[in-house]
Formats: sequence, structure tokens, C-alpha cells
Amino acid sequence: MSSSFYLPILGTILFCIPSLAFAETNIRLASWNIANFHHHVDVELREGIGTKRQQADFEALKRYAEGLAADVVALQEVGTQEAVARLFPASEYQTFIESRYVEDTQAAASKDIHAAVVVRKRDDIKVLEQRDILGLQIADVDEDGGTHYTRRGTALKLDVFGTSVWVVSVHLKSSCSTQAAPDQSTDTDCLIFWQQRLPLKEFIDERVAEHTAFIIAGDFNRRFRQFNFQDPMWRFLNGENLDEPLLVAYPETVTRKCPTRLGASTQPIDWIVMDAKVSDWFKEGSYQVTRSKFADVSAAGGQGSDRLSDHCPIQIDLVLP
Repeated sequence: MSSSFYLPILGTILFCIPSLAFAETNIRLASWNIANFHHHVDVELREGIGTKRQQADFEALKRYAEGLAADVVALQEVGTQEAVARLFPASEYQTFIESRYVEDTQAAASKDIHAAVVVRKRDDIKVLEQRDILGLQIADVDEDGGTHYTRRGTALKLDVFGTSVWVVSVHLKSSCSTQAAPDQSTDTDCLIFWQQRLPLKEFIDERVAEHTAFIIAGDFNRRFRQFNFQDPMWRFLNGENLDEPLLVAYPETVTRKCPTRLGASTQPIDWIVMDAKVSDWFKEGSYQVTRSKFADVSAAGGQGSDRLSDHCPIQIDLVLP
């Protein structure tokens, strides 16, 4: 039985605002972990992270969002619908946050981070269905005995120029990115990370079986390239047959040089992972990182601050048949 949560989209969604960046056969897809993103000035979503944003920070983030000119964006670490709307206004984008956000809001307990997908309002992109990958949510007990949960991740089934494609936003468990063998580790973070392989692989296998294209984007918290795409997680997701892989990952060669992370590893952990069968949709040379300007980083508290984010958005362009 599938571990996914279904949330049907009511009615047919038709929009008439074209993308400003591309002709009708192209779309731009981006992914961005915005780091503990709340909508209030000088208020943190989760306290003690270092993300009490000022009005100037929101304005800088809005400029970066506008500069992406993206049609579909996988977001991570968003706290509220209002936070997303600060960067991707409802007049231009639809926002779909994982279902736990609705549950937390109804329970008046919305101080958590979630995965989301935003979709530009275009008449050639229709949202057909939303589905959460429930199995990605795993209980994690912290040092003080409190329990919190990893993110579910959320997926949208889109009709793009008459072609069906699933776009998934994921944010996998942190603090296991450098472990070469998470399948053998006894570390709690790695144990949780390794458990997450099962629902993610189930989602991939379902799409392969039904011959529907898919793209999984987000913060995988995994340095796949550091391990030459030979680590246990990558091999498992690909079905162990790397001669005929199920997946293609971007970036292929670019180092991670987000200014807020200088001095840390340049190995990327944010990925856009495509169904290998439709990897020819990728427009060669289109992968890009929108690096924060040093002036913006300095104004937002300096290199050690996450008031912008400790991640920079990544993007690719797709040309669909």
C-alpha cells in the first residue's frame, strides 16, 4: 500500500499570465531552502536559529525570488503561507505546502518548517493533484527528550503543455551528509536518513511503473558527488543498476559557493533530480546558482548569519516536447 497522502485539487485550474522569461515550450524550475522562513519581522519561526529577519532582508530575498523568473519552485523550511507570499505573491503564484502545515495550523502549533511547491499562474501549466510522501515524516527525539518530526515532502502532478510531470519538494534528514555508509551507521541522524530511502524509492517506482515523468528537487542533505554517486542512498534510489540509472542529478560539476557558506564545504547538498527517461528535457548549460551578493550578506548580519539563508537557490530550464 502506498505511504503517500492524496490531496485532490478541486476544479480545473486555468491561468492566463505567461512566463516573462520563456517561450511557451519552456519552463524554469528552481529549488530553494530559505532557512527557517517566517513572515514576521524580527521573529523567528524556530527560536535560536539566527533568522530574525529585518524588513531589508525580506526585500533582498524578494529581489532574488524575482530574479529567478521561475515557473515552478520547490521550497524548503517555509513556515507559513504568508511567508511564501512575501517572495512569491498570490497574484502570480499558487502555493502548495505539505499537509502537516494545515494540521499544525488547525492545532495552533505552526512553529515548524515545511516543504512546499509554488507554481506560476500560467494557462499552459495546470495543477492536477497534490500528494504528500508521508513516509518521509519520521519521529526524532532530541537531547532534551522532546519529539519532533522530519519533513513529509510534497509533490504536485502538473500538466505542462499537455505533458504530465510530477514535481516533488523534499528536505531529507540533516547531519548525515558526510557519512559514506549511512546504511551501516548507528548514528541517530543517519538511521532516520536511511529510513527515508524507502518512501522516496516507492514514489519513484510508482512513477516509473505508470510511465509518468518526475522531478525531485530540494535539500537532500547528501553529498552525492563527494561519493562519486556510488553511495548507498544514490544506488538504492537508482535500483542498483547504475548502467541504466533511473535518475539524473544536477548540478553535475558545479561547486557550492553560496556566500553565506564560505569556509564550509563546497560540496552541494541541494539537488534537482530528474527522471532519466526525460533527461533530454534539460536545456544544456541552464543550471545556475543564484549566489547572494556580498553586500546583501553583510547587510543581513554577515557571513555567519542565516537571515538571508544558508542555501542559495538553484535552477534549471526545461524544454518539453
